Amino acid sequence: MKTYDETSQEYAQQVGEYWSQPEPHIRSWWQSPVVLAELRRRVTGDPQKSFEEYFRERYCPRPFGRALSLGAGEGHCERIMLESGICEEILGVDISQSRVDYANSVIPEHLKGRLVFECANLETWRPSGRFDLLIARDVLHHIARLEELCQSLTELLTPGALLYVDEFVGPKRFQWTDKQLDVIGRLLDRLSPQLVSDLVLGDGTLRRRAIRPTVANMIATDPSESVRSDEVPGILAEHFELVELRPYGGAVFHQLFNRLMGNFAGQDDLVRVLMELDFLFVDEGVLETNYQWAVYRRASGPS
Repeated sequence: MKTYDETSQEYAQQVGEYWSQPEPHIRSWWQSPVVLAELRRRVTGDPQKSFEEYFRERYCPRPFGRALSLGAGEGHCERIMLESGICEEILGVDISQSRVDYANSVIPEHLKGRLVFECANLETWRPSGRFDLLIARDVLHHIARLEELCQSLTELLTPGALLYVDEFVGPKRFQWTDKQLDVIGRLLDRLSPQLVSDLVLGDGTLRRRAIRPTVANMIATDPSESVRSDEVPGILAEHFELVELRPYGGAVFHQLFNRLMGNFAGQDDLVRVLMELDFLFVDEGVLETNYQWAVYRRASGPS
């Protein structure tokens, strides 16, 4: 099995290129407006209320000053946070140069000077200055040297600073549990062939089972993917104070809809039922959540 030095240029280039690839299929849960509405309902209590709006209402009586966004991607969340008055300015960082270029190219005129994106490898890069808000969306599970990053962030955050965290915290390297695979397989077996036709293969192959990938294949495809995902909550708890935690499942829907999501167009009620089953399994302790939305606070200490 090939090993990587997460601080190397080779590593940053491979991961950056992987996340620059376009997605030609409606194959994943995050591409479904029905799924996203159910996640909003789960976290905010209202399928129409975004995570960002919920955060602003609960934690932003006035805007934060300067924010740092890790794994900013194409900058959609960052634009929302500025326009909704969550903070005054944002520095966004991403490992993909093409995503950074795109994010900078679509900054609205009224946000220029308040929003900027930089390309960097968070395994090694550290910003200058101080920050009042940290935004981490779907990025911490890609970081191998997470303790080092968290320690540096505590030194960069101002007293009272908050962390906005939306993360995959499921099995490391997508090593799904036997129970997860059994539950997903049983559900896939009960769906019609039209719903489980593999969209990526496109040859009529039916996807009746979720597969646990090999660690070697995971690393070869993207060496950063879920490198320490199951450790994220514990490491965050060691460095920051938990303020609010909203688990939102994913032990089922992440892989149940994988390579199939586009087949469920027009099946909104079925999607909602499957999502509620996922939430039910988590609530009853049958399966552990694979995703969580949370707010943390910089621990008390020297400024």
